[in-house]
Amino acid sequence: MLVKNWMKKDVPFVKIGTNVKKAFEMTDPLLPVAILIDEDENFLGIIDFNKVSHKFSKEDVSKYAICTDYYVYLDDHIEHAAILLEESKESFLPVFDEKTNKPVGIISVYDMLDALVHLTAFEEKGIELIFSLKDIPGQLKRIVDLMYENDINILSVLTYRKANEDQRKLFIKVNAIDLKKVKKIFENSELSLESISFEEGLWG
Repeated sequence: MLVKNWMKKDVPFVKIGTNVKKAFEMTDPLLPVAILIDEDENFLGIIDFNKVSHKFSKEDVSKYAICTDYYVYLDDHIEHAAILLEESKESFLPVFDEKTNKPVGIISVYDMLDALVHLTAFEEKGIELIFSLKDIPGQLKRIVDLMYENDINILSVLTYRKANEDQRKLFIKVNAIDLKKVKKIFENSELSLESISFEEGLWG
């Protein structure tokens, strides 16, 4: 998942010397953020108007610019952006074009959450299964084969391994709605199904 697919490109670009009032009026009320640039369109900082107390003043908006050393490029992975957001403790990161090294937008904590919702298929109705598996090749294939044999479509797959453990947690979301039927599929297998639950999804 790349930054360019989840970033915000429609944030306003304001030049140094612009007053706070004019810059604020250029922003979206739902996303009061702007990118500060110089006359050559070089990045100077991000202005988060949520942190500006006097939004209609005549002060130079550059006074409120956050000159962060953290940034990402269009083709960076959002996982990298998430790590930088955590390290910087900021809500937004500027996104640059690799070729021009000019700012082209921002990516935010909210964009990370949006990506997570899609990555987990949380917006779709279905059943989530959680497995605890040995961290060896072939474990996922056994589950996928059972899903295929029972004509169940997989919506999402996530996995992680805790440090110093030989077990891997596996989270699978499928488009089934019959809990008993899905649970029965794994009753006679050697796979360790830790939990199973139905999710209504955002679409109902």
